[in-house]
Amino acid sequence: MEYDKISGLRYAKFEDSKLQEKVISYLNTLEESKEVISHYSFDDLQLYSDWDAVYDNKTVLLKDFVNDYGLKLGGNDQKVLDELVANGKTVTKANEVKKALTAILEKVQFTCPSEEDSNTDPWGLFDSDCEAVIDNSTQYSFADLYLTASLYDADNVKTEKTVSIDSMKAGEKVKVQVAPDANTKDIKLSISSYTLVK
Repeated sequence: MEYDKISGLRYAKFEDSKLQEKVISYLNTLEESKEVISHYSFDDLQLYSDWDAVYDNKTVLLKDFVNDYGLKLGGNDQKVLDELVANGKTVTKANEVKKALTAILEKVQFTCPSEEDSNTDPWGLFDSDCEAVIDNSTQYSFADLYLTASLYDADNVKTEKTVSIDSMKAGEKVKVQVAPDANTKDIKLSISSYTLVK
């Protein structure tokens, strides 16, 4: 097995401390792979979720070994490595998008109607939704974007609702609305799913 062949590197001394950290991280992903397989039965869906997470981490590290340290293999092994590195590039890009998008969502502040506004509107003509503007200061344009709005009451009890945005270009500002519950005190947005503009 791969782990058996390279496990001794865990205790090797490297001149490059960053390379040593990455090698240890890579060995850890191999150990995690074994743990995932031994922990779940093959009909348990959690197996595949956990396996994908470990696999993605492994391929990102392999990408770094290839790009930063010139890792090469021979014959069919190189073809397999190329496929793994391609996945690593995809995962790296997804992580970058998630980090950038999360950063702008954390800055979003909702404005909600006051009780006075509601009380002076007996016919229900007043817009009772909470509103916020998302400033897409990232370099990414989204063909669609689905967000989870977490609504918290005074006791910090959470209710979740979905916010959908048809498109959001880089540099564009988009207004979103969420219907509050009776006791909503705070609203936070998080990523559910998205599609980037190609």
